Amino acid sequence: RCRTLDILMYDIDINCRLSNRRNDIDTCRKQINKYSQIFARNLMADVTEVKFVRQELRGLPESWIRAHANNPTTDLISVKLKYPDVRMILHYASEPNTRRKIQASYNSRCVTANMNALIELVKYKHAFAKLAGYKNHAEHALVGTMAQVPSRAVKYLDDVYNLIKAKSLQQIQQLQIFAYAETGSHEIYDHDIMYYVGKLLNESVDQPLRTLFPIDDVTTQMLDIYAEMLSLEFKRVEVEAWHPDVMCYEVYDCSNGGRG
Repeated sequence: RCRTLDILMYDIDINCRLSNRRNDIDTCRKQINKYSQIFARNLMADVTEVKFVRQELRGLPESWIRAHANNPTTDLISVKLKYPDVRMILHYASEPNTRRKIQASYNSRCVTANMNALIELVKYKHAFAKLAGYKNHAEHALVGTMAQVPSRAVKYLDDVYNLIKAKSLQQIQQLQIFAYAETGSHEIYDHDIMYYVGKLLNESVDQPLRTLFPIDDVTTQMLDIYAEMLSLEFKRVEVEAWHPDVMCYEVYDCSNGGRG
């Protein structure tokens, strides 16, 4: 009878602990969802603008600059920290300080509003992983993936790094040649990568390809294929776009009375 009572009390204790853990897990889930939404909502609602003068935006298409000008009579340009605009500046702006300024602003957007949310997310994700029986969030996040455990993920990254290291160093040296030609220095920073990669591709890949595949011929033939397959008609129209290479077409459905 005493043994039976001991087993019963043990079962009651286990069930109580499981119940408490389940409540804690549910609490963690709710808090993770709450702070994830706060974090994302702050980013979506961010309206921070970075101010430039026209000289700082040398290299960008004139139509893009006009679209962002505060006033046609002034040189002040306002750029919101939305990725398409940030990418345009990082890709085309020839001024290094302009690229540095926009990337630093983009990477630190909502830092004040989201700092508390980030701290809470880290705390609750770690707590959730511990409650689920894992050492940390990384171990829990890899469950069900090919890596399965952090050590295997780290090994995979190390293996990839060793495979591409030599080629990466070679490409960095090529970028440094462009940097030296423009600035007199071989130093390249993170905010310079997209700009110099664009120059490298334009010289080593884009130009030879453009010779072999003229854009007008390729576009016409491609649209002819779509027109035949889908019973469509494409008509080129001239519009003011963000870049002079942009082409705009009106599309008509020939199987439906030519309705556009």
